[in-house]
Amino acid sequence: MTGLLRACTGLIVWAVIFSLLYGIEGMGCAAPWDRRVLRASLVIVWLVGVAALAALSWQWTRVRPHRDVERIGQWLAIAGLIATIVTGLPVATLSLCV
Repeated sequence: MTGLLRACTGLIVWAVIFSLLYGIEGMGCAAPWDRRVLRASLVIVWLVGVAALAALSWQWTRVRPHRDVERIGQWLAIAGLIATIVTGLPVATLSLCV
């Protein structure tokens, strides 16, 4: 059971980062936050998430997968990294609070 939870860590981290980005943007748009502060907060959370998932992906690539669960964990960490980059990119490029 712990192997399966460890294998899903990449997608769990992606879900947490996505929820944080969504929540911060919602709070920032509902309250009159300065747009520069809101953008900086979102970009910092996004970059921290990308860095965490890149480190997790790197850790999985250093381990030689002997079991299917380890191989799945490696690919799910990479999928979480790609999903975080793609779903977080709009906070750095698009307008906020439309």
